[in-house]
Amino acid sequence: MAITLNTNFGIAAPNPIDDRYLSTRLSAGKQLPYSGTSEVFLTLPESRRYPGLTVLIDTGTTAVEYWFKEGVANVDLIEKKYDSVIPVGDFVTGATNIGYFSGKSGQQILYIDAAGATNDGNYHSLYNYYYVDSNAVISIPADDSSDVTVLRRGYVRTCAPASIKSWIFSCASICSYNVGWQLVDGDIRQCVGGYLPPIAYAGPQFQETQWLYNGGIGGTGFYNSGGTLTVQVYGSLTTGTTLTIGGRPYDYFDHNNLHFRTIMTETPSVISVRDNDAFIYISGKTSLLNASNIGTGANVLSGQTETDLYFRRLRGSGNTQVTAVGDSVVIFTSLSGGTTYITGATNIGSSGGTGVFDSRDNVTLQFRNLVGSGDTSVSLSGDSIVIYTDAGEQTYNLQSPSVIPVGGICVGTPLIGKTAFELFEELLVPELFPNFPFTAPSTTTTLYSGVNVIPNNALYEIGCPIGVITVCSSFSRGAITPQYCSASPFRSGNANCYVFTGTDVSGSYAVTGTSMSCNTLSYTILQGSVNTWGTNTCYDAGVQPKGSKGTDFCTPLSAGQTSTSNRTIIGAYPLFGTCVNLTTLTCVHLCNMATANCVQITLVPEDGVNKQKFEIPCAWLTSRPLVGVQDYNCLNGCWEYGSGGLCGLNYYCSCSVNKTIQGNSINYAQYSHCCGTRGIACIRLIF
Repeated sequence: MAITLNTNFGIAAPNPIDDRYLSTRLSAGKQLPYSGTSEVFLTLPESRRYPGLTVLIDTGTTAVEYWFKEGVANVDLIEKKYDSVIPVGDFVTGATNIGYFSGKSGQQILYIDAAGATNDGNYHSLYNYYYVDSNAVISIPADDSSDVTVLRRGYVRTCAPASIKSWIFSCASICSYNVGWQLVDGDIRQCVGGYLPPIAYAGPQFQETQWLYNGGIGGTGFYNSGGTLTVQVYGSLTTGTTLTIGGRPYDYFDHNNLHFRTIMTETPSVISVRDNDAFIYISGKTSLLNASNIGTGANVLSGQTETDLYFRRLRGSGNTQVTAVGDSVVIFTSLSGGTTYITGATNIGSSGGTGVFDSRDNVTLQFRNLVGSGDTSVSLSGDSIVIYTDAGEQTYNLQSPSVIPVGGICVGTPLIGKTAFELFEELLVPELFPNFPFTAPSTTTTLYSGVNVIPNNALYEIGCPIGVITVCSSFSRGAITPQYCSASPFRSGNANCYVFTGTDVSGSYAVTGTSMSCNTLSYTILQGSVNTWGTNTCYDAGVQPKGSKGTDFCTPLSAGQTSTSNRTIIGAYPLFGTCVNLTTLTCVHLCNMATANCVQITLVPEDGVNKQKFEIPCAWLTSRPLVGVQDYNCLNGCWEYGSGGLCGLNYYCSCSVNKTIQGNSINYAQYSHCCGTRGIACIRLIF
């Protein structure tokens, strides 16, 4: 029973009143904190424990109090934490990108035939999704994860005979109007974030969740319940290519932290980005609006881009010269008078010949050269031009075929009937073909944690909360090398679909670019190689490979799919050993528990009291038992089991302990050296 005291204790020694609070190890007469939970379990048997018993443990960086909160078993020893009031109202629960749109580029045109003529006309669908919320505010969902049940585009008539009108869907009964399409005054694109404009049509509203589509152009339309408004629908919102409008500054949030993307520029010479404490500045060159040639004569303006104008140069011909004098361009000619100017020239004679006269550049006549072809030669003899043709045979009619390879002509090539130029072409310029086999299309998968690449088969502790993993798939279309006359240098056509496998990202995605990425949710590492993600790419058919003279070579690659590229993170529990000191077992290293063998551990020398130890997770030993422990003999440089036999295991005794790995209690087998005191030992574990 408890002893009643009338006053408190006065402790002269530098130790607590309850010696169980600290380890039995001493330093300068002072008790030290426990080196870990293992020392607590060894020092304090369950018979000396009670619920609420508190001990101090050295974690390596600081001392932390642990206590047996609700029992006296080993699993009941937990870190002592203190409750506090959490400001739940200050938590960040989410964020969104206002105005972002990603969908199909197809549009609808609503032809309105209303009782009031001012509402007639064509209303064009907008690319963003619009709706009116329960507060009568016009909003744009950020993406498909919005709270809006059905995503609908707004409709605007801007080229109307009267004022601008818009259609927008109301998600709640507001302003005395029911849920449904509202015809309002103004352009709803200019009203996002503001209240619903005045109602332009006060009759019964359309209640359909979508505009009905009646077979495209020529549809019969439909009437609302009041019979005063007719709508004909042309086109479809689900057709066309994928269209993305805007960039999303907000990426994701983790705990109470919002993560935003950085605004970058791909054309720094045109658009620059900078920031200070208050603003992000985006600046660039001022674009040209338009430029044109006016008046008569040759055009000086050649072309333009958004930022540059291109002008033709002015040059003189004949006796005309062009010079720059200060800010002026001076054009002058050195001829005087007017009767000696050449005003023109022409080719005379038969209309079937080729004209020698080409053109006139001011006062300069320009003539074509006479060139011989084949056996015809052209030469100058005094004032005469002599055109001479050798009347000899034009084709080869001697022995055939060839009997030795010469240049590009192979043995057995027919020669008779070919002209000399054809033979020279085959001899000097044979047709070349692309290298075979071709480079096939392929897919490469890369895993990222933030901006860091996770190597394939990287080792992580089981239970490690690695966070969001970005799975990136990169597609290579292969190659036709050299391209020669092929329509494309690539072996395959463009990508049309990416197929992802693995937690949180599995699915097929219709993407035509050369890469795409998917993000997992916050991920926790599992045991073994089940932490695997893979991708492959579906691609269109490739072009016909051709040689240097246009001859087909091999066959085009058919549409298909690349092989899957997998990337894996291996989950494992660490090994522990007395590698630093004899009283604390520290983490050795991570190994693949399914394949690792001959694992080497160096243990510090024994001191006559404490023994060398190492620990192996039971999850490892269940599938791959420990069959031997070898020691390194530095005298002969060999690994040995020693003279005791039994694969060296007879030198160790084992027991079961628990380790805390990533906040979880994990069963381990502890092996202690049970023979005479020995020095430093380098051991090797055989499984």
